[in-house]
Amino acid sequence: MKAPTTEQTTIYLSRIQNDLEAATTEIYTKVGAVMAYLNNDNYFVNEKFHIKDQTMNELIIIRPTLINGAEVNSVNARDLHAVLESKYQFADWIKTRLEETDTRENIDYIVFQKNLKKVVRLLNTLYQQTFLKR
Repeated sequence: MKAPTTEQTTIYLSRIQNDLEAATTEIYTKVGAVMAYLNNDNYFVNEKFHIKDQTMNELIIIRPTLINGAEVNSVNARDLHAVLESKYQFADWIKTRLEETDTRENIDYIVFQKNLKKVVRLLNTLYQQTFLKR
């Protein structure tokens, strides 16, 4: 197999860069729309992103949540990750987002541990103890 020329490599890298820029713009648009919606900036959502309230509600569930004694609009980070169609694994994505935005746990966000394996094991154990030992 023949190695690509410098020109072919440059064209290829240019295409990758264009694709990345387009994807980044789309992601920032979606993040901006969600953040504006959470802050009740409906003008910003409608004018800048051309997303109507009902569409945003269809994209992601927004619910009032009590954080540090104040009720705020909130979204599930895993749901947001899915809506944004991030190519990164959730753990890496959320860690980076939290570091970039200088947020503080229990003030700006709340962490819920999601460990389904333990829950499933517990349910299986309870099921076996309750129904199989009769």
